[in-house]
Amino acid sequence: MATETIALKHPYEFEGKTIDKVVFKTRLKAKDILASEAEMSARGADGSGALSQTFYLVCRATGLTPEALEEMDLVDYLTLAEKSKSFL
Repeated sequence: MATETIALKHPYEFEGKTIDKVVFKTRLKAKDILASEAEMSARGADGSGALSQTFYLVCRATGLTPEALEEMDLVDYLTLAEKSKSFL
């Protein structure tokens, strides 16, 4: 599987660990979008919004939980979100 390591501009702490980089899968499979939709539904997110869909695809591409991703600096998240556009 093709990946790209992305250094975060603003590392942060989550559950006692410093997150300073993420490994971003540059290719996802159809099952990843289905899993992201299931995750959105389970969390009560409205799957019709592109922002929600992007958020959960970034989770799938990085392996970060939604809770960990929510704590990421917006500048770093937007970098990952931009990369995820290739999936949509």
